[in-house]
Amino acid sequence: MKRNKALLWIAGVSVGISSFLVISSVNAQANVGSLMYKWYAEKSHQLKETLTDTSINEREQGTAEVNEYTTDLSKRSSEELSIATDAAMQEVQQRIRNYSEHHIERIDEVSAELAQNLNEEFGQFATTVSKEQNKQLEQLAEDAIKELTQQLNGNGAPVVSN
Repeated sequence: MKRNKALLWIAGVSVGISSFLVISSVNAQANVGSLMYKWYAEKSHQLKETLTDTSINEREQGTAEVNEYTTDLSKRSSEELSIATDAAMQEVQQRIRNYSEHHIERIDEVSAELAQNLNEEFGQFATTVSKEQNKQLEQLAEDAIKELTQQLNGNGAPVVSN
């Protein structure tokens, strides 16, 4: 009996210890699940915050880079446009100068032709007028001589001249 009692007692203690271990294990697993859930929730929240902060920082940095790039691009475009405009203006001014010089040369040529033609025409006109005036003067002189000769002769008879 003592042996049976001891065996029962040992069996009871074993069952108690086993029950305690099983209950503790189940409780521990339940507690570990809760701890794991809390840890997962905290890590997930931290990861979300980290990802959010990182993405916000990256977005702000990217926005700053894009703004810097567009500003630089705008400045370069303005400079290139200014250079192109200056070059186009210089080309237009040169063309205007070339056309002006061409027209001035043409005007000078036409002016010289007109001056030469006017000199020739004036020379011809002066020669013609001079000849006509000489004829008229000669005729006037002849008429005056005839009239004076008639008056000197006193008879009023016409004088024949050669």
